[in-house]
Amino acid sequence: MMQDQPEAAMLLALSAYRRSPTTEARSSLLSTYAQFPGNQLAGHTDDVWAVTFSPDGRTMATASDDHTAKLWDTATGGLVATLAGHTDRVAGVAYSPDGRTLATVGRDRTAKLWDTGTHRLVATLTGHSSGVNGVAFRPDGRTLATASDDGTVRLWDVATHRQAAVLTTGDSTVRRVAFSPDGRTLAAAYSDRKARLWDVDARRVTATLAGHTNTVTAVAFSPDGRTLATGSSDRTARLWDLESYRTTATFEGHADMVWSVAFSPDGRTLATAAVNDGTARLWDTTTHRATGTLAGAGLISAVAFGPDGRSMATVAETGQRGVTPPLQLWNATTHEKARTLTGSGESTTAVAVSPDGRTLAAGDSHGSVFVWDIAGHRLVTPLTGPTGAVTSLVFSPDGSTLAGTGEDGTTRLWDMSRREEPKEAATLTGHSGSVRAAAFSPDGRTLATAGSDHSTRLWDTRSHDQVAVLDGEPDAVGSVAFSPDGRTLATGSHDGTIRLWDLRSRTVVTTLARDGQMCRAYTLAFSPDGRTLAATSCDITLWSTDTHQRIARLTGHTETTSRLAYAPDGRTLATAGYDRTVRLWDTQSHQPVATLTGTGGYVSGLAYAPGSHLLATTNTDRAVRLWELDPETVAARVCTLSGEHRWRETVRASSQRNPCD
Repeated sequence: MMQDQPEAAMLLALSAYRRSPTTEARSSLLSTYAQFPGNQLAGHTDDVWAVTFSPDGRTMATASDDHTAKLWDTATGGLVATLAGHTDRVAGVAYSPDGRTLATVGRDRTAKLWDTGTHRLVATLTGHSSGVNGVAFRPDGRTLATASDDGTVRLWDVATHRQAAVLTTGDSTVRRVAFSPDGRTLAAAYSDRKARLWDVDARRVTATLAGHTNTVTAVAFSPDGRTLATGSSDRTARLWDLESYRTTATFEGHADMVWSVAFSPDGRTLATAAVNDGTARLWDTTTHRATGTLAGAGLISAVAFGPDGRSMATVAETGQRGVTPPLQLWNATTHEKARTLTGSGESTTAVAVSPDGRTLAAGDSHGSVFVWDIAGHRLVTPLTGPTGAVTSLVFSPDGSTLAGTGEDGTTRLWDMSRREEPKEAATLTGHSGSVRAAAFSPDGRTLATAGSDHSTRLWDTRSHDQVAVLDGEPDAVGSVAFSPDGRTLATGSHDGTIRLWDLRSRTVVTTLARDGQMCRAYTLAFSPDGRTLAATSCDITLWSTDTHQRIARLTGHTETTSRLAYAPDGRTLATAGYDRTVRLWDTQSHQPVATLTGTGGYVSGLAYAPGSHLLATTNTDRAVRLWELDPETVAARVCTLSGEHRWRETVRASSQRNPCD
């Protein structure tokens, strides 16, 4: 249910938690909420069916089977916002003429209006009795039209959010709608193989355009309003003269249904996209000849021109849930790819949260680092990192510097004092192999890096000079951590041993070894009070920093654990590994308090946001997930979402008692 109906899963989990707040119920509630698309920093995770540009061309909106619409920065290709709240496929998106409002429609029978400045829901419009497929604003911005499988086109007053009219001709489903440039006429695409033109004010059909041999799937007016383009499941697109209502051209060549049609701003070019044949085709509207083909961006499902006519966008389907579909910007003149839109990069490998809890950095397997605004779920900027995978990320204690280590043997430092415009400050070289981990000293003056060359190196963060090499390790060093007082450095080796170094003398104080098991020491973390050192390997071991004796061994993960982090208050330890779970442990009783599932893959990074109950994870599925760990906060948010988006009216399998009553 979580994949198909995440909203229903959240309500069911909340109901179970309300009945009995057991560890299992708490785990289910936290897990289902974290898997809600609005809590993931990533691109779409399912097929994308619609795309449109904002009036100024700076932003693009997409609609997906993953129940979300997403906003993208067309200059950087970065994700701006995720609009989550629909309980089924989002089938259409449309900007208001002033760009301040985005309308989305979905198979959940609703239309939603969103503020594009705050990315908050303004209204949910209900009335359709079946899925809503298409949406369009009238050019004056006062009226919204929606098209539905219930056979109706509904007109809505944008200011009052009230239904103004219902336009119906019979039982045929309505696939798409479009207003003429003067706003007087509405074109609608029907499943009975016809397109119809409506007089918007008189609420009557003025013409029926017949000629397609299968469902009409798309409609678009030319900029001068004299021509209508239609697409159809019969694999063709047509141009219609709106004075004679006759076909002036039929475009053939697609191998599947034409799902999308769009005119260039000057009206000279028509773009068509067909589901499953992998192309968008360009046609000269005067000569009716093909002028180009856009291919190599997946199974293109929709196409749109930018308002300046120089750029185009295509979106695609993959047919595979959880696989990010291609979202591509093109040069409309050369027909070459210009930019790929990404929510995150390739398989995400590392994560860090700034000390103020406002910024998250995630690294990927191709050496890119993505900086996110946590509150707005907005991609601030991508950074170019090492050659090869980013192996770790860490912020300095004051948040002014971000350090990233890489498989290429370098450590990169970025100046984060201006979060919107981070700058690379230095590249530290010296390790003869990959750099596996890094840690800042509590005062921020020293950076420690751990390398596969069996050494740990210390760097002055102001001069960027190497100040010491701690060698003598019998194997690659994979983890490093400073004690809270800054006097001790812990290093973990791939031979399973942990060494504690006195940083004044730069000598080993003691070596902590497991009982004959050869397990890598993947991650080390001191408790906030400095009394305990936690280490992940085959399992999780807690060591006393006073006696250097083992305090406890935490068992429960079914595969090797590789990541851990203490909560800011030290009361909870979060651990993760290859079994695709995150487990939360009470640090006093050493007992599990929750098991979080639905991580999307092997957990490659784990970080708490300071001063909160928020945990961030990175995974092999490219997504960055945000986990709110306070169940009462989650319960309140689920109820807020349910009320705002009217989930009780739209969620399937919602016959149980409302847990929010």
